[in-house]
Amino acid sequence: MRQQDKWILPTLRRYLDEAIEDAGGDDISSGKKHTLEIAQMACGCAMLVLSDIKEKGFVITTPDGWDMHPGLKELSRFLALELTAQRNVGLERIKKPPKSLNEILGEVGDGNGNGASEGASGQ
Repeated sequence: MRQQDKWILPTLRRYLDEAIEDAGGDDISSGKKHTLEIAQMACGCAMLVLSDIKEKGFVITTPDGWDMHPGLKELSRFLALELTAQRNVGLERIKKPPKSLNEILGEVGDGNGNGASEGASGQ
């Protein structure tokens, strides 16, 4: 790894530690640990791509004019690989059930805990 890219190492160490914990702790199989290491590597690649995009921008100048940053073309692959590896060890996003209309209206209230219908009455 290049010296200038080593800034990602502490984040990647923490990433792997937390992923192992989420997957069941130190008792997980070596296969699951290896799969999480693949997710960690994909995450690191995505971090490096995003850093380069931040430095150079989404659009870059080429001899022929301009093009999208080449990293953008690969970023989705790294993110898909990371998510696939996480899913393979059982780390899936758990969808929350949709909120009811009353819950939404209660959140849109006047900011004092009063729902929209109470706040709209002008009292």
